[in-house]
Amino acid sequence: MELLSDRYLISPNSRRTCGSWSSSRVSFVCILLFLVAGIDSWNLQLHGGTIVSGATAASGRSASRTVESICKNGAENETTCTCAASVPKGHDTSVLTGSRPEESTESSPKTAELVFSGPTNTLTLICEGGGTPVPNPATSPSDKVCPSSAEIDKCSKNQDSGNNPVSITTLLTGENADLIKWVDNKATHNKKSYSLTIPGVNLPLTDKAFSVGCLTNGDASTVACKVTVNLVKLSQTTGDTVECAYGATSNAYRQQVTLSPTQNTLTLVCGKDSAILPTAYQTIFCSAGNAQESCSDTYQSIMPQYEEDWWTLSPSESGTYHLEIPSDMFPEEEKRIVVGCKYTQSASGPGQRDEGEVAAKNRICNVDVTIAASKSAASDAIVPSVMFSGLSSVVMLGVGFPFLN
Repeated sequence: MELLSDRYLISPNSRRTCGSWSSSRVSFVCILLFLVAGIDSWNLQLHGGTIVSGATAASGRSASRTVESICKNGAENETTCTCAASVPKGHDTSVLTGSRPEESTESSPKTAELVFSGPTNTLTLICEGGGTPVPNPATSPSDKVCPSSAEIDKCSKNQDSGNNPVSITTLLTGENADLIKWVDNKATHNKKSYSLTIPGVNLPLTDKAFSVGCLTNGDASTVACKVTVNLVKLSQTTGDTVECAYGATSNAYRQQVTLSPTQNTLTLVCGKDSAILPTAYQTIFCSAGNAQESCSDTYQSIMPQYEEDWWTLSPSESGTYHLEIPSDMFPEEEKRIVVGCKYTQSASGPGQRDEGEVAAKNRICNVDVTIAASKSAASDAIVPSVMFSGLSSVVMLGVGFPFLN
């Protein structure tokens, strides 16, 4: 291994050259050389010169070789996690590593952590060396996952309430969530491979997580790996539809929608166990800042012909609200309103992450709505401009005529 001191070794002649100049005329090359050496030293101390797995870093053991992540990202938001069978302490590892049997040490399980927040999300779990996936879709319902805090070996035995497998549908929302299951990829060569695909529309409204893993071949108590998957839904706007979410990072940005006589509808999807803001949304709105339960501005103050039935609530339990302004009822001047959604159910249940105070403050989804001016008002504003332009032309022509004469 190349040492840092060897890489930046300065010959005696070079040191004499650098030291022979006065402090006011220190060589730029010498300064640059020492600066680069210092940065490289800091970088090696920070990263250790190698990629260290979570198991190695946690145990404080040094890594004898570069350890790559067990998970790889592929096309179309697919992540493949491959778990090789680990070797328990005392077993002969000479065939695998070339070392003497007495040099073998216990192999800690590899760990990985993923985030699912895309429009489609697929996890493929591969257990090599005859390993067994946990939960095992071959022997248990194919919709099972382990709680995020579960111990993989205990989850496989289904004997501990805190570690027992749960249905993935209990962590999801939306239509057809009950159809989401593990799919057997029919792997060969002593491998087991299963895939789980979660569409973005089924991601939960608040942050949740689950875990899966592999056990080593022939040992139901030795864990080869554990993969933790965080389910994170972000608030988003598509056209005139706003879908709200309430995780720790769901509302880093405010949603924005513009309504006009030609695009006059707003669909606000608060979701199940959520409420629209302000509470009396059919009569009042917030004029600035965050959406609140109570605000003082009324719709009739900006649209005198406003009627409460412009707002409607979908009969389903999806918490979907619709605002439709008749095309001929837009205000004479552009107006801005603020509405939003708030999550109302307490953060609990299987797979629920501890979101803390920061997440609680982010449970409001703010929507800034711009209501454009009516067409007639816009047309009236154009007419004086055209008339003034024509008058200016006449004046200019009149001024020019004497010179033509």
